[in-house]
Amino acid sequence: MGKDEKLKDVEVSNADINLQSEDMIAGGVMSDNNNNKGYETLTDSSATSDKTSINSQESEHNELSQESVNASVFNNQDFISNDSSNSGKDVSATSSNTEINEAETIEGNIPLSDTKLETNRTDGGGNFVPLLKDNGANCPPLQFRPRSSGAIYGAGYDAEIMQDNTRSLRSRKVKKIDDGLQEVDLKKPKPLWFKVTLIVLISIFSVVALFGVYLLHLESGFERIYDKKYLEVLDNNPANVTKAVSYEVVTYNMNYGAFSSDYTYYKSYGYNKNGKSTNGSRSRAQSKERVEVNTKGSAGLLSTGSNANAEFFMLQEIDVDSTRTYYVDERQILKDVFVNYAEIFAETGSSNYIFSPLTSPVGKYKSGMITYSAFEVDHAMRYSLPSNAEFPSKYGATDNCISVVKLLVAGAGETQYLVLINVNVSMYDSNDIREKDLQTLYEHIKSEVDRGNYVIVGGSFSYLLYGNEGSFENEMKAPDWCKELPECFNEVKLNEIGCRIVKDAIAIELKTGTTRDSSVKYKKGETFEAITDGFIVSSNIITDKIEVLDNEYLYSAHNPVRLTFKLK
Repeated sequence: MGKDEKLKDVEVSNADINLQSEDMIAGGVMSDNNNNKGYETLTDSSATSDKTSINSQESEHNELSQESVNASVFNNQDFISNDSSNSGKDVSATSSNTEINEAETIEGNIPLSDTKLETNRTDGGGNFVPLLKDNGANCPPLQFRPRSSGAIYGAGYDAEIMQDNTRSLRSRKVKKIDDGLQEVDLKKPKPLWFKVTLIVLISIFSVVALFGVYLLHLESGFERIYDKKYLEVLDNNPANVTKAVSYEVVTYNMNYGAFSSDYTYYKSYGYNKNGKSTNGSRSRAQSKERVEVNTKGSAGLLSTGSNANAEFFMLQEIDVDSTRTYYVDERQILKDVFVNYAEIFAETGSSNYIFSPLTSPVGKYKSGMITYSAFEVDHAMRYSLPSNAEFPSKYGATDNCISVVKLLVAGAGETQYLVLINVNVSMYDSNDIREKDLQTLYEHIKSEVDRGNYVIVGGSFSYLLYGNEGSFENEMKAPDWCKELPECFNEVKLNEIGCRIVKDAIAIELKTGTTRDSSVKYKKGETFEAITDGFIVSSNIITDKIEVLDNEYLYSAHNPVRLTFKLK
């Protein structure tokens, strides 16, 4: 066979291969990224018998073959033949038309000059097809797969899915098996109702979990102070009280230094003249500066003028470390004023941070009541009163108590004490709790009276201490908390144990209250007022004068009350 004939045969062979390559591309061609790092020799078990013939012939026309093959372009991937008949074409002029069945492959080294991956394109069907550029490397391996298999090896889709040009080939899910990829059935998208339901359930679970964490946070800071707790007496004085000497005592609810005449409290509800409900808005003081002004103003009110000579002070609702009053230590402000007095502080509650109300949370708080004495205190005790235990309102409720301070009376034939009982019954507790508080207080009063002691009970009772004659509606109606003393603690009941309520007739006549409706800003002659603060004394105490000190609620929603007395 002459050189021209050999060249012609090689060109015919290359043309056949090019036709076969074009057929395969038309049938669907996909790149195999696993083969990009190197090229391997194609193997065909059915062509083993012709290998010797191919190699012997190859040496004779190597140069001719090299030039012809350089003009051919092969893909670097697996192919699927367009037709089973295409798999039977010869890839060499010397292969004697060997038949290649669909399950077989071809082995042979076909050199290319400068073969490399240059760019990508799509075929006529919109499918992704990589291109090769001659770079002198060996031809990438060709593996012929049967079209009837319905899938391109490594592509992850079959012929039917190929027809769907609207779907992204890159979204196909495949899994790696050994060195190859296998098609995985795609899961159907979840219906909308399923997604919405899942989101709702997750949201509910998150809210419940968050609320649970919040409750644990509150519970960790919730602790009722135990009953019968001895109280520390600071800066005690050596002098003793004596009989037949005139003394003064003042009681004052300071409202944590937050309330002033224009302050409205979010828990306070009332009614105007037409019966329309009114309610306050604030849960915190207006500002830190306002707290300091109110606290210092209250201290000045108690320590100057006619109050400067008082020997005893019984104060309620004092914050020492609270968010609502901007962490102002009101106890220290008072201590700087009452430097010559013994101090007895009784805690009335504390909590972790409370996120209620949401618009302006109360936060954390620590508060108490203080009794000041210019005379020697023998001992002091804190007694617990029934408190709100309902869930979850208990976390923001006060730990109700009374502070019992005992001073030894000098010159008495037998041991006798002047007993000062400081009390604060919250008007925001339920009627049931308030009645139980007064019932418990009654038992303590009776116990001290039975011992022959001198008893003075001072504070805020949150009931009409003078009855209906101490209720001044003005241009409003009485709020729900405003009630007469319950039967367990009314004047008749107190008289049975030798005690009485000390009344200020002038305050009744002038309609001067000791507390106001905090659901609205204070306006004298319009806002509801009532006498709820004052004193109850035992029968062995002589009262010379009682006076409601009208300050028009400048520093608190309460007015102070001063009592002048003697011990029999």
